[in-house]
Amino acid sequence: MLKDFHSDLANAKIAEKIVRDTLASLTTNYAFEDVSDDPQFYYKGDIRAVGDNKEIYIEVKDDSRIADTGNILCEEEVYYKDDDRFAKGNMYCDSDYYCVVSQQERKIYVLDFKILKTIYRKYSEDFKIIKHSEQDTYAYLLPICRAKQF
Repeated sequence: MLKDFHSDLANAKIAEKIVRDTLASLTTNYAFEDVSDDPQFYYKGDIRAVGDNKEIYIEVKDDSRIADTGNILCEEEVYYKDDDRFAKGNMYCDSDYYCVVSQQERKIYVLDFKILKTIYRKYSEDFKIIKHSEQDTYAYLLPICRAKQF
């Protein structure tokens, strides 16, 4: 599990940088700061955008499977087998925007997080349990085409 965690973390950092650099290239009205390693921002997001008398928080996920599945992973909770514990999933974040990076497609899917949570609540009865050797993820797989309707 530790090997997978470090690999996932490295990919997450790359995805966060891709989003920061892309957003910074699109506007000078905001400064984009990596706050992903700061515990006070764990449930706010990975990037803080400051400007125009506003703070905006952006959660970033690297998804190596979205190109193949066409789904956005909406996690309710994750059960870590090694630790015998549950942790809240990404749907408990308080960010303003949710960015899913598909390096394979060279795309960033940007979603209003409040709308994503609304969609998630509407369809969450369609939960799936995604089993891996080190964890079980209780999640709803939101088809990208459904997200584009909102």
